[in-house]
Amino acid sequence: MSAHLSGTTLPRDDAASLPLLLAARRAASVLRPPVRLVLCQPAGTVLRTRLQRIGAGRLPLYATMDEARAAVDPTVG
Repeated sequence: MSAHLSGTTLPRDDAASLPLLLAARRAASVLRPPVRLVLCQPAGTVLRTRLQRIGAGRLPLYATMDEARAAVDPTVG
């Protein structure tokens, strides 16, 4: 039996990483138990705009690392 994270945050800031982030989200969702993947991305960035355009539900977005960490682990903060 192997163990893995229950969730992780990804602090990325370049629009070129969009395919990587979506692939990571797909990979995380098929693990058992699934890994919750969230992204820290401040408002106004190109990447955040692109993610919102395709549907932020695919990868939950948070403006700060504190918000993202709290989403993955409610005991944080």
